[in-house]
Amino acid sequence: MTIVFIRSALESIKLNCKFMKQKTTYRQAVDNHFVRCLRLSMVLLLISSAQSVIFAQEKQVSVDKSGKIFAIDHELEQKLRLFDEYKGFTEARVFQVDDSSFVLEILLQQEESVFRERLPLSQKDLEQFRNKVNERLNQSLPELTLDQSGRWRLLANSMMISMGFYGWSVPASLEIHDGRTAVALYFLSSGTSFFLPYQLTKQKEVTDGSAQLYVFGSQAGIAHGAAFASLITGKKTGFFEVARGATIASIAEGYAGYHYARRHNIGEGSASVMSAYSYDGMAFGLGTAHLLGLLDPEHFERAAGGSALIGAIGGWHLGKFLDSRQNYTRGDVVIVQNAAMIGILVPLSLMTHIEPENDKLYTLSAMTGLTAGLYAGDRLITGRDFSLIQGRIITLGTLTGGMTGIGTYYLLTEDDDLTLKGWLTTSTVGALAGFWLTYANINEKARDQVSSEIDDLYEISWSLDFIPSVEMPLQSRLSQNPDSQKLAPAIKLQIQF
Repeated sequence: MTIVFIRSALESIKLNCKFMKQKTTYRQAVDNHFVRCLRLSMVLLLISSAQSVIFAQEKQVSVDKSGKIFAIDHELEQKLRLFDEYKGFTEARVFQVDDSSFVLEILLQQEESVFRERLPLSQKDLEQFRNKVNERLNQSLPELTLDQSGRWRLLANSMMISMGFYGWSVPASLEIHDGRTAVALYFLSSGTSFFLPYQLTKQKEVTDGSAQLYVFGSQAGIAHGAAFASLITGKKTGFFEVARGATIASIAEGYAGYHYARRHNIGEGSASVMSAYSYDGMAFGLGTAHLLGLLDPEHFERAAGGSALIGAIGGWHLGKFLDSRQNYTRGDVVIVQNAAMIGILVPLSLMTHIEPENDKLYTLSAMTGLTAGLYAGDRLITGRDFSLIQGRIITLGTLTGGMTGIGTYYLLTEDDDLTLKGWLTTSTVGALAGFWLTYANINEKARDQVSSEIDDLYEISWSLDFIPSVEMPLQSRLSQNPDSQKLAPAIKLQIQF
């Protein structure tokens, strides 16, 4: 636009020099008008920059270190006592001006008027202010600084596991044969499963990772406990022994998983990948025992229990190793497990057409498919971060694809011609198609780990801020550093790379 304006001015100069009777030469006229146009262009640029700054928005940030509290209202101030010197205190918020500059905005109400004070903060000032906020929170309201993002999940799963398992396994573990007592214990254990962890975690951190490992320990502990009971008692294993071992292991592993995640700061994605691969390891362990001929009737209980436990431990460490190589999200793990399931179905459906006499070939094909599926799934999520919702959509696509295949087969086949191989083959083809269609659609929407870092690296922005030159000293109550008392600049030009 500026170039067009200059061209128009030059054409005007030519006409003026041709028809006006002045001593000014054409070159002098061009120079004079060019300088005027250049000055006008600079003024327009400054005005447009000022307008962009006027309408720029400051980003609100948290006032505490955990990022959970974004405003200190009058009620919270009564407990923290951070702004006692401000009469009529109403609210305090912190806004980010740029990467290293912040503003503490304080609202005051005196009589019928509302006043606002804005105190500039540096990055160091903000850290000191947040430390002071957290110090007061820990003294007055410690529960506000706790990360309890996974508490609802822990409580919900605790109650569901109790209603589905503990309710009847506890009476069985105690070998109670009286029906009235068993029913009473069922409802008592179900009710206790909510209120007991609710009280125990009231003042404790319950992160998403600790909740995930609690759920895994509680659920997988049932299988682990049953396997351990079978390993110890062998052919003498009975219902009461299995129930007792499963109940004790479930409670113990749930407790251990929760504390392990807290102690090692395990995130939700890491907990999910270790849990999933532990389940896969159990299946792989049982398959290996079958291939080695260890699952004979004479030693079945001990061999099955021992191989399942060894596989679970090996799968856990494999998941831990893979997590150290890539940052997994919970959605990533869901996609990998979907690929693993399809990997099992594909060779099994082929085996139903081949119909080998040796049943170990079915086990070998399933184990090979499981390995290939896990590898393929891991390749599909490498360098991407899939959300849990995206992972569940792919799961729904896989399930509905399988059901579509089954429905199509049933519709096009006579009742007398329906076979197991037909059911398995069509469901596998449908599941594979549903998985691939939903993955191809969602893959473009998943967050790219590499591209997001490159975008941040090459992002360039600039701003020219016109700030009123009003004295805004940072009070010593927020910072003991005398150098932090400063004046807000009148004009600030910032270029960010």
